[in-house]
Amino acid sequence: MRDAPSDKALMDAMRVANQYLAYGPRSASDVRSRLRKAGIPDALAQAIVERLSSSGVLNDESYAMEYVKTRVRHKRYGPQRLQAELRRHGIDDQLIRKALAQITPEVVTRGANELAAHFWPRTQGTISVRRRKVRDYLLRRGYSPSQAMAAIRPLR
Repeated sequence: MRDAPSDKALMDAMRVANQYLAYGPRSASDVRSRLRKAGIPDALAQAIVERLSSSGVLNDESYAMEYVKTRVRHKRYGPQRLQAELRRHGIDDQLIRKALAQITPEVVTRGANELAAHFWPRTQGTISVRRRKVRDYLLRRGYSPSQAMAAIRPLR
């Protein structure tokens, strides 16, 4: 029979989780990983995550929605990069699709165009070399090849 975690172990684990959450919103997977890194046993880490989730402190859906909004607004990330980053944070594919659905095609196009216009003056070389550099930059930021090409087409 497994021993129940001591009150001290439970309090220590909750303290680690709360300190981690104090810096900003986190996914359940992020908290679980942080607890494991702190040496908290998996069963106790899972219990803490479940407790925080049931109390509403951890909510992967709201985390994903807010993550997408802020990354699009402040960093102008494209959908592909957002999807990869949310996966890295352990967000379920269904929640990722829901979070990405809030980004309209117009917002994606505007983001790609703004990034291309911003990066263009910082490039050097022939027009084709500069366009390739801007295209590669947009691809790294998470835009599709077609979105990147549409954004660089008007640059001269």
